[in-house]
Amino acid sequence: MARKTLHALCLGLLAGAALGLGPAVAQQAAQQASTPAPHAPVIPAKTALAAAPQVKIGNKLLSATVLLPDPDKGFYRGVRFDWAGMIASLTYKGHEYYGLWFDGVAPDVRDYAFRGDEIVASPNTAAVGPADAYDPSQPLGWAEAAPGGTFVKIGVGVLRKPTDGANYSSFRAYELVDHGTWKVQAKADRVVFTQTVSDPISGYGYVYSKELRLQPGQPVLEIRHSLKNIGAKSITTTTFNHNFLTLGGAPAQAGLRVGAAFDLRPGKPLKDVAAVEGQTLTYQRALGAEEVFSTPFAVGDPASSAYDLSVRNAHGVGYGVRADRPLTSLQLWSIRSIVAFEPFLTLAAQPQQTVTWTYSYRYAAQP
Repeated sequence: MARKTLHALCLGLLAGAALGLGPAVAQQAAQQASTPAPHAPVIPAKTALAAAPQVKIGNKLLSATVLLPDPDKGFYRGVRFDWAGMIASLTYKGHEYYGLWFDGVAPDVRDYAFRGDEIVASPNTAAVGPADAYDPSQPLGWAEAAPGGTFVKIGVGVLRKPTDGANYSSFRAYELVDHGTWKVQAKADRVVFTQTVSDPISGYGYVYSKELRLQPGQPVLEIRHSLKNIGAKSITTTTFNHNFLTLGGAPAQAGLRVGAAFDLRPGKPLKDVAAVEGQTLTYQRALGAEEVFSTPFAVGDPASSAYDLSVRNAHGVGYGVRADRPLTSLQLWSIRSIVAFEPFLTLAAQPQQTVTWTYSYRYAAQP
């Protein structure tokens, strides 16, 4: 019997004895003390996705389903990722690139969990497609905010700082005080999202715009961002795209390649999962049912750290992505249902200044 279980059993028996309960009742109390608490109800991800506001765009080569921000009905209402522009599906030449990598969502999950054959995500992590996130280490105003005060998460809104003194965590469900105002403009081949947030208490405010545009006659998606600082304080922010690539299911297989425009230097041992040769990391085998494979990569100065990355399976299906700003860091994370090549940028804007940046995704498919 495990030490923790034995300890719980002893506590139960002692409690029963202290209350003057009979042996049978005491034994029942002991068993209850050693029984794990039941999981919270799981919301099927497919059901939530089907009910969520969304819009379809296309350019005759690519077809995409884009999820819309909505504080009451939106598919994603967590406080980790930007609400704008998550892609539930993108197809090219019969191949699916994005979509659900988890089976359900439950509030008692911190990040994600393997439960039998299913993967259950927390509401904070249940994102899809090329999902942006801002300030994963410490959001705007967190350090200055008193317990119970407010801080700001770009793409989400104004959040409440808890009173327990705990450090910030991307996985915690903070109280959303104000999601700002969202505007959405959709056309046949593009969607533009605009969020305006102002928090005089913390001194931060912004107008954030994100446009998803499919390029005519090309298998290319551009994601154009702009951030105008309308607050009293300067903004310095770190942003990354999680790039939840599913490739129709089980993408982490032998022959999958991730590449960069510079030599890849993993920060962790690759063991027998993958091998690096120059600018390419190649998976040597499929990931197991509950296996996690991840590593950071060393990133040098901007001159040698161009944002020019790619992910393709053994058949050549995948994408290449470029940005008009250099990388500041780079990570890879994967489980059986997802491969995420995560590039980071650092941005800065003084009050009334606007900063812009663009990602250009070119999708590839076997002939």
